[in-house]
Amino acid sequence: MNSILSIAETAAIIGCSPRTFKNKLWSDKKTTLPPAHKAGRKVYFVRDEVEQWLINQPVINAPAKRRPGRPRKNAQGVA
Repeated sequence: MNSILSIAETAAIIGCSPRTFKNKLWSDKKTTLPPAHKAGRKVYFVRDEVEQWLINQPVINAPAKRRPGRPRKNAQGVA
């Protein structure tokens, strides 16, 4: 069923916080987001489009790495 989702509901489906999703939505960077439908200043999403967008996303299997130049802390919290 094509149900209309708000930003908070879409963020829950994607798996991030509503604030993070809203920041990505309005950022100048070209991030990939599900197709949005704007009505004035409000943004809505369609559940089927969001689910299809999630299915088509590439899977990243690489482990997350720390940024270069940031040493790991030992048990005492000292680098």
